[in-house]
Amino acid sequence: MQQEGWWSYEFCYQNRLRQIHVEEDKVVQEFVLGVYDEEATAAFNQNLSDISSLKDPRSKDASQRYHAHQYTNGTQCDLTNQPRETEVRFVCSEPRAMISSITELSTCKYALTIQSPMLCKHP
Repeated sequence: MQQEGWWSYEFCYQNRLRQIHVEEDKVVQEFVLGVYDEEATAAFNQNLSDISSLKDPRSKDASQRYHAHQYTNGTQCDLTNQPRETEVRFVCSEPRAMISSITELSTCKYALTIQSPMLCKHP
């Protein structure tokens, strides 16, 4: 779980991503930012000629590669009347797994970056 101001973010691998507000250990407000979508993830990765060519535009290291999963069908957005969705980006980073950033790319469409040492073992 990662806290940024009012909101905390709960990421469950290949399950869902939630944006929650907690008061006194109780969730008082919640938005699902997406549920893991295996088909969309496969289609996204298949459309890339080389998955290793993906770059994280906010990375200080321009060569920083990431692997992406698609999370779709989240809580309906009241501004677009569409379900929220998120691209979860996994990047190599030591020493432990953690959420490093979340960005709203456009209304109710997000990019979540997760640092993970497990990715560092892959070329």
